Amino acid sequence: MRAHGKRKPQSEEREAAGRVPPASAPVQRMLALQRTAGNAAVSRAVEAERHAHGPGCGHAEPAAAPERRPQTQPSVQRAPAPSVQRTVWQFEPGSSWTDPVTGHQARWQSTTDPADVRTSAQLGIDARSAPVAGDTYDDATREVHSSANADFSRKGTVSDQRYPGRELQARRALVEAKQRIATALAMLKAAGDRPGGPLLAALHSGFPAFRTASPQQIAELLPRITEVVSRIRAGLNAEGAKIALAGRDAQDDPTVKAWVDPGPRDYLTRLTNPNQMKSEELPTMDAGRSGPIHLMESGQSAWYLVHEATHRFAGTLDYQYSPYEDELKEESFEAGMAGAVGPGEAAERDRAMIGKRAVRPPGQYTGQHESQPAMQRNWYALGRRALMNADSYAQFILTATGAPTPRT
Repeated sequence: MRAHGKRKPQSEEREAAGRVPPASAPVQRMLALQRTAGNAAVSRAVEAERHAHGPGCGHAEPAAAPERRPQTQPSVQRAPAPSVQRTVWQFEPGSSWTDPVTGHQARWQSTTDPADVRTSAQLGIDARSAPVAGDTYDDATREVHSSANADFSRKGTVSDQRYPGRELQARRALVEAKQRIATALAMLKAAGDRPGGPLLAALHSGFPAFRTASPQQIAELLPRITEVVSRIRAGLNAEGAKIALAGRDAQDDPTVKAWVDPGPRDYLTRLTNPNQMKSEELPTMDAGRSGPIHLMESGQSAWYLVHEATHRFAGTLDYQYSPYEDELKEESFEAGMAGAVGPGEAAERDRAMIGKRAVRPPGQYTGQHESQPAMQRNWYALGRRALMNADSYAQFILTATGAPTPRT
């Protein structure tokens, strides 16, 4: 409902001519991952496949292979991992030439090479819908992420001078949120019921109970997460999705950065079930709210848009806000302290820091929105509640798509 605090806040190869043999199942999965999650995920998957276990790598040693006779042929050196190319393009206004397809004074600029500028025609983009500043085109998935579908308005006092800049910032944040949501959803679908690598690390980060869950338990819970992510993607992509840029006079609580107004069902639940937040019984996803997603100027980021979209389109609650930023700051502080204390003390401090992030029994959850340090204890005691906790989805989606993941 209300998001508090502050948050900080990516080329598919052209098809070869001629006939080629069908790819094996592992190769098909890798190609699907490349098309959806992008090169970073592919590179990490390839690296994991080729990783050689050894002392200090953090993994269990593989079982010893049966002894074999020496080979008479020379050994073949393994080829280096392939370099997979991918570019994301951003639509920018104000260029000195007119796009011949759209007729707009604008250009698509590479996010990795700002000097590389293309037209919609050169990128092969369907230009029936005019792009909006901040839109992106991912040439790995051939998908445009746009804010053109959204209906932007004002809530409270927002001056005419401030509004254009705020709308542009909010559009960019919406595009980033859409791109991250699409990538996370593609990763979930590609993984099936056996997530690994960056996806599993992100699940552990946003839904701590996954760390102690069995593979079967994880498989049983993933469909709900996939459904929530699917709903927020469809909701934010729907024509006329409503975003209201709010002035300070639109909100009584100065700590609120974004919110969606509660509906009649929310008020009724508060009256008839005051202990709902303490219960491990999850609310239905059909309890989504109506009206716009409200964004204060400080809440115009992908994190807040994902958070509020889960309220708006999937009926999530605010069981507990995430200690994500506090944990990243803590790690930065401890890294700086490592050189000022002895190795023994540094190791002990590190163990204490990680110990505070241990998964706790769900019965230790207080049923209230806590502040630090109780916030952190509450977060790790969410249990299954995290499956309908708005900040859990914001943390999962952002970390799955490249944001730093606090150590555990």
